[in-house]
Amino acid sequence: ELGQPADSYVLNARWSTERLTLNWQAAYWGEFLSFTPRIEIETADSFTNAWTGDIWRHDISGSYQLSDRVMFYGGVNNVFEEEPITGSISYPVGAVGRTFFFGINVSTGPIGNRF
Repeated sequence: ELGQPADSYVLNARWSTERLTLNWQAAYWGEFLSFTPRIEIETADSFTNAWTGDIWRHDISGSYQLSDRVMFYGGVNNVFEEEPITGSISYPVGAVGRTFFFGINVSTGPIGNRF
C-alpha cells in the first residue's frame, strides 16, 4: 500500500508493585511503499529504497509513588532511535529520534479544601 503498511501491531506490557510501575510498548509496521508522488505503485520495485522494510519502535516508562501526594515518573520513547522513513519528516517514529522525559506529580489535596 502506498504510505500505509499492510500489517501493524502494538504490544503493551505493565508490571507493578504497590509503589513502582514499569511499562513497555512496542509498535510494529510491516514494509510499505514510501510516500512520494514520484513513485507509481506499478513501478515501485525498480526504485532503490522505494519500500521501507519492517520498522519497530520501543518505548519504556515507569513511575514511583513516593507518598500519597508525590509521584516521580520518567521514560524513553523510541529506545533504539529508529529513523523516519525516507521522504517523511516524522512518520512513523517521530522527527527527533530518541527522547527522554521525567517529572514529578505533587497533589496538594482536593480543590474543595482550598476555599
